[in-house]
Amino acid sequence: MIDFFVTPQQKDLIRSRADVILLVCGRRYGKNFGWRYRAIDRCLGRKNFEYTYCAPSYALGQAEWETIALNPGCIPFIAHSSKKDPYPIIRWKNGSVLHFRSLDRPRNLRGGGDDEIAVDEIQDADEDIIESVVKPRITDRFGTLVMMGQFSPYVYDKYYLRAKKNSNIKVFHHPTTDGIRFQGEKGKRRLADLKEDIPPTVWDQEYMVIPGGGSRGVFRHEKVMASKVGGFHTIQGSSTYVAGLDLGMIEDPAALAIVDAENSTVVYSQEFPLGQDHMETAQQVAGILSGFGNPTCLMDETGGATGGKTKRQDEYTRYYREYYGNIRGVVWTKTYKTRMVRNLSLAFENGEIKVDEKNQGLLDELVKYTYTRRKNGDYDYHGPSGKKDNYVAALMMAWDGFKRGWFNTAPTESSMII
Repeated sequence: MIDFFVTPQQKDLIRSRADVILLVCGRRYGKNFGWRYRAIDRCLGRKNFEYTYCAPSYALGQAEWETIALNPGCIPFIAHSSKKDPYPIIRWKNGSVLHFRSLDRPRNLRGGGDDEIAVDEIQDADEDIIESVVKPRITDRFGTLVMMGQFSPYVYDKYYLRAKKNSNIKVFHHPTTDGIRFQGEKGKRRLADLKEDIPPTVWDQEYMVIPGGGSRGVFRHEKVMASKVGGFHTIQGSSTYVAGLDLGMIEDPAALAIVDAENSTVVYSQEFPLGQDHMETAQQVAGILSGFGNPTCLMDETGGATGGKTKRQDEYTRYYREYYGNIRGVVWTKTYKTRMVRNLSLAFENGEIKVDEKNQGLLDELVKYTYTRRKNGDYDYHGPSGKKDNYVAALMMAWDGFKRGWFNTAPTESSMII
C-alpha cells in the first residue's frame, strides 16, 4: 500500500464508510488532495473495486487522471492507464478500476455500476442528472456517493440539513482558511489580499462556505431589504446629488440612478424603454437631472452605448453631452467593475447606503444580481440568466461618484474614468 502523509481531517475522510459523503470546502482549501487519497485507498484496499470520478468537464477529468496516473508513488500499483480509452482510466494491479468521466455528456454515464462515485463541483451539477444518472450507478452495488464542492440549494436541503439526523450522511466542512497552505503568515496575507478584491457575499459563499442555499447573490437579500427607507426625495441643489447613467439600446435598456449625498440615499431611479432612440433618452435624462439641480452624472461610454456590441461611437453618447453637459464618462474595464461591485456590496453590508422604497425596480435587481466563477478563477458579475442589470450598473456608477466626492465638483469635458 501507499503511505499517505495526510492531515487528521483527510484521514477521517479516507476512513469514512458513510453511504453519502459531502465534502464542502472553500476555494483553494485542497479538497481534491483529500479525495485523491481516498480514491486511491479505496481502489487499492479491495480487489475489483469500481470507482468513477465525475468532473464538470472532460478536460478537468483528464487533469485529475494525470495527477494520479503519472504520480511516481502510484505507478508501481498500476497495471494499465490511458488518457483516452475512450475516456481516461486507470486499471490497478489488484483488478480495481478508476474511471474519469464528465457530466457534460450525462447520457454516456448511463449503465454500468460503481462501488463508489464522486461528483466534483457539485454546486454546478444538475440535480436531475445526479438523481437519474449518477445515483443509479451505485444502487445495485450498495455503493457510496461522494459530493465535493460548495453549497447549492440541492446539496444544502437534501443532504446537509439531513446529516444531523442521518448517520449514513457524513459532512466534511472546511473553509479556505483551514487549508494547510494558509496557516503561515504568507498564506494568511494572500487570503487577506484576496478578500479585499471580492464582495463579502462572494467571500462567504466561495471561501468560507457558510452553510446556506448557495444563492450566488452578490448583495445579501436581508441587507438590501434593511436599506429601504421613505421620504427622502427632496430637491437640495447640485451640491448634494450625484447620478449614474447606464446606457443601452440594442440588448438592454438604459437606466438612471440618483444618490442624495447628504443622506447616502438612492432617491430616484428610472429605466428607459428598450430600443428608444438615444436622442430622446438624452432629452428625458436632462429633464430629470435638472429637477435635481443638474448634478454630476457618471455615464457609461463602453461600447458606444450598444451593450458592448460595437466600438465606442460618439454619435450615440454625444447626445447626452449635448443635452446635459455635466457628464463624467465611464469605461467599464474588468478592474473598474470589480472595484465598483465590491464597494457597493460593502455599502449594503455596513448599512452605509439607503434606498428609497419607491425604487422597486432597483431593489428587485439588487437582490437578483449574481456572480459566476470562470475556469481561470476570475468572477463575472451580472443579472441572473436572461435578466437585465441596468439599474444596478447605474447605481454602481452613482455610488462611485458619491465615494469620490463628485457631487460638488464639475468635470472637464474630456474627463474619463477607466
